[in-house]
Amino acid sequence: MGWLSPTLVGLYKVPARVTGTAQATAVTADNAGKGRPQMNDTDDERLLKRQRHFLLGLEREIRQVNNRILHERLPGLDRAAILGLAERVAELRSEYLGLVMELCCRPMGEIDAEAIRRVGTARKLYDEGRAAFHALERAIERGYIDLPDDPSAHH
Repeated sequence: MGWLSPTLVGLYKVPARVTGTAQATAVTADNAGKGRPQMNDTDDERLLKRQRHFLLGLEREIRQVNNRILHERLPGLDRAAILGLAERVAELRSEYLGLVMELCCRPMGEIDAEAIRRVGTARKLYDEGRAAFHALERAIERGYIDLPDDPSAHH
């Protein structure tokens, strides 16, 4: 069901029938009346509607909170800033791969601890940059960041 984000399904205990992955459990003589009232189809439908409404509202509020906090922290986030981050990640990738390629061409006896440290630092910086870019993409996909104007849309 498209209305329920995978994030909410993973974080909260949502009945399987809400996500469309299983059939509703039938009330049998074994489980009927065990400390809880029996539910009929109408009650079940009302519960599912309330759950859906609750989760939609929660998802909307989470989006609003993230939007506010991210825009406070990143006020100048626009297309140029996003492309700048993508360019920086490409530079970090290039630096890391370049250092690794240099080490791979050297005989083992010529590889010192400082060269290995530089490769490790370059890898960590690249990994962090890549993770940050993925986090930014996810924030955009989830609606946490307002999309900048698309210059191609103004013909």
